[in-house]
Amino acid sequence: TGMVKINGVRVELAELEMATVDENVALQALIIDCMVVAHRHDHDSLESAVAQKLVAYVVLGRELERELGLLEIPESGAICTGTVLLLLRQRCRRKSRVIPNSFVAIPRIPLSPTGKRDRRGVPNISLAVDLESLTPSASSIPLRNHGLCGSLVAEQIIKCLNLQKSQQALVTTQSTFEMLGGDSLAATLVVRTLYSLFHGVDNNRFLGGAHGTLDDDRFAVSHLIQAPTLGSYITFLDEQTGGEWAEPHKTGEPKVERNDNDLGPNKKWRKTTTPSESSNTSSRILDKEADGENDSCQLLNEALLEATTQGQSRLALALLEVGANPNVVSIDTKKNRLSKLSSRNERRQIFTSTPLHHACFQGFPDLVRALVLKGAKTRLPDASGVFPLHLAASGASATIADQKRRWECIRILLDEANAPLTMKNASKQTILHCAARAGHGFVVSEIMKRFNELGSKEARLAGSMNWRDHWARTAVHWAILNGHIHALQSLLEGQCQANPPTPAKSKATSAALESPLEMCARVHGDSEIGRAMTSLLQDYLK
Repeated sequence: TGMVKINGVRVELAELEMATVDENVALQALIIDCMVVAHRHDHDSLESAVAQKLVAYVVLGRELERELGLLEIPESGAICTGTVLLLLRQRCRRKSRVIPNSFVAIPRIPLSPTGKRDRRGVPNISLAVDLESLTPSASSIPLRNHGLCGSLVAEQIIKCLNLQKSQQALVTTQSTFEMLGGDSLAATLVVRTLYSLFHGVDNNRFLGGAHGTLDDDRFAVSHLIQAPTLGSYITFLDEQTGGEWAEPHKTGEPKVERNDNDLGPNKKWRKTTTPSESSNTSSRILDKEADGENDSCQLLNEALLEATTQGQSRLALALLEVGANPNVVSIDTKKNRLSKLSSRNERRQIFTSTPLHHACFQGFPDLVRALVLKGAKTRLPDASGVFPLHLAASGASATIADQKRRWECIRILLDEANAPLTMKNASKQTILHCAARAGHGFVVSEIMKRFNELGSKEARLAGSMNWRDHWARTAVHWAILNGHIHALQSLLEGQCQANPPTPAKSKATSAALESPLEMCARVHGDSEIGRAMTSLLQDYLK
């Protein structure tokens, strides 16, 4: 029947179906079809017009299946959970008086022999599996449960990136450091801490000497950045270190009995100090409903943050449409200015990553524009003191098309959100530093055009493309340090100085003062990339 009564309320099933399906069913639609079936009991379809339970059978779009990592929906169906369930319930809440009791994903809507929609042909809900069990995350385990090394790495990643509870559940063996929002500077902080823990030394600014180079290649930043998954990075560290890690200890903690068997095979404590307690693991967003916390707004906001962290841009856009708030936390930016916070720990306590930070880092211009239109704050730094503008310039890009999408994110922030071009992060880097560090030649060229335009309008900013950061390095230094010759060429063609004046030694950093040529000789030596960069620099010094 097309109308049923449930809990004393008459409901048009077609109304519920229309509320669930995307308004514009196109290639990127998340839900392309829906059939709501009324049941008297859990498994029996109803003949009369009085229902005790409504079940919505939905057909997921290819875009949603791709973002969730689903290969195939079984014929028996899959019960929607997590963010998908939250999205469907919110759609019904906004457009209908009743919300179905359950949502089940099916491969297709059943049809009768005459080609009509057949409500009796839907699968038995008792045979349906959990939708999340079909995703790649189902086979992953929390990184902190992956032995001692996994626990240490997970703790440092969560601390360095200041991940919120909904994001901490994503720190698994199948996730990547980049997916969680980490860049090369964040990776440097993580590996330096791991190095100090393994070798039992203090982690201070003098670690690694004047050039910050660690004497143990096992803790090179490239291993963390280039690892296909965090699980593979842990396996690498275990193989290279033999599992002999210094036992973590916090002052004032009571000593406990150690048990080498708890660490798994080939793992042992290298010192006889007290292990610290691992922090509590976070739960998925809908676990809160099971505990009786039904704050849908909070759940929506956490789901949006989780979706943007995982790069699920289309799902994030759908969550924005049903009322998710892009500003996860409310922070008084006038009172808590980045320039007034000298301590990294203070920044971690006040600032955190927002969906806009992750959307910019992932390089999704449509999502960035939607977040900006919904009022996302563009001048709010994350825990590392980095603004969305800098993250848009520093994320990974494998192709020119990726770089063009990344530049579109930057353009939206500059032109539509009025973010200042010369904005600096906590390391005193501009977006030019970030793009050069990431090696985005195309993005560097477009940024240089903006800097030259700004310099022609304001004489005091004429040399802004040669500004130095916290380590007294210009964008040219960073392109050389990371071996990005195309970015270096774009910088020099845009009138960046090949040999900027050497500043006075700063007490704020122990980094050595080097000219670009000196850095090139130290880092690359007589290698092919070293000779090419040296030749390029010398051409612009003539």
